[in-house]
Amino acid sequence: MAVTPIEALDPNLDISSHEGLSTDQMTRARLSYLIAQNNSLIQQVQFADAKAGALLAVIGLVATRGPGLSAAGTAATFEGVAIFALHAAVLIACLVVLIPRFVGRDARKALARHELYSWPALVTEDAADDHYPNFARTAEASQLIFSIARSNRAMASILHRKFAWLRVAFLVAGVDLVLLAGAAIFEFA
Repeated sequence: MAVTPIEALDPNLDISSHEGLSTDQMTRARLSYLIAQNNSLIQQVQFADAKAGALLAVIGLVATRGPGLSAAGTAATFEGVAIFALHAAVLIACLVVLIPRFVGRDARKALARHELYSWPALVTEDAADDHYPNFARTAEASQLIFSIARSNRAMASILHRKFAWLRVAFLVAGVDLVLLAGAAIFEFA
């Protein structure tokens, strides 16, 4: 699907309300909606990162101080290897959630043509120093709305991937903790 460059948006498109509200009111409402949505997405990304960090800490503690560890360094058992593999899988999934994704140079160039709201779009090396300030000074309402909406969509995509990995991490952690509990019960029985 081809994405229209932000400078090529049709400024003659009717953006008025069909409910009798003025164009100014609708523009403010649209911008407020998009900015509130952007703030909500940022909070959800922070929430996903906090959950991943907490799970990383808990599983890290269980892996280094939890049940099944022995100071004598006993031979590996199937249960020990399975629990170690589950610990490692949870830790890796949490790290995937937490590791920031850095947008490559080509992707930043493409972003700068389609939106100028997200930070990767603002740091493209090929744009002149005054490109963004000039855009901010002369942008039409539709360009601002499109820019924020496209940024929100990209952020929602990142959030979706973060929560997908977080789901994997929590499911594996659940299996891990059930196995640990079972091993502890059978060890004491």
